[in-house]
Amino acid sequence: MSEFRLIKREDIEGLRYTKLPWDVCIKNRPYQVINVDGFVHTIGGHLDFGKGNSFWAYPLDEEMNYDNLIEFNGCPGARWGIEYYPTNYIKTKWDESEVRQGRHLIITRNEKPFYDGFLTIHEALSLVLDNKLSEHPLDLNNRDFDKNCVGRKIWYRSEPAIIERYVNGQACIIIKPDGMERFSVPKEHQDSDIPYYEEDTLKVDIFSKNVWWFRE
Repeated sequence: MSEFRLIKREDIEGLRYTKLPWDVCIKNRPYQVINVDGFVHTIGGHLDFGKGNSFWAYPLDEEMNYDNLIEFNGCPGARWGIEYYPTNYIKTKWDESEVRQGRHLIITRNEKPFYDGFLTIHEALSLVLDNKLSEHPLDLNNRDFDKNCVGRKIWYRSEPAIIERYVNGQACIIIKPDGMERFSVPKEHQDSDIPYYEEDTLKVDIFSKNVWWFRE
């Protein structure tokens, strides 16, 4: 059974802990979360994984010390949200203007724009409220996930590719073909009257069903 054991000032010097990659922010200030095995401050709750909650945190831009170390019972990763409202806009074509209906839909990550694309409101709500963003292969809850994904091997439309860079604010990746000069024209467009060209780089939504993330 777990027992409470709080960190005392004399424990700091010999403290053994594991740093977590969670991108935790408190009032827009990044914090480093650590797991100090054996030092339990909370029993039960969402961060008790059977041994009590031994997660602690301190400001990322400071060295850990007794005075800045606090008990952590918060969100284990980035904080996700949605901004949504319907809009009106004016479209002009062939000297004729009309008012059309639009929308503002953004998924936010730690209060900053993360995704601005073509998901429906229902899809966006499902990603955020059903915790599906935590299951994404790019480890979106972790700090520096956008840098760590560079160089990752993936399949795009069954063709081998490599992630060249991540596009912040759009949740997109720039990919290049791996082992060939260009991506081929998709089969569904090969007989189309609309021009579709082979590309040497592509910008791809990270929620695209055309991406398979696991390639050795």
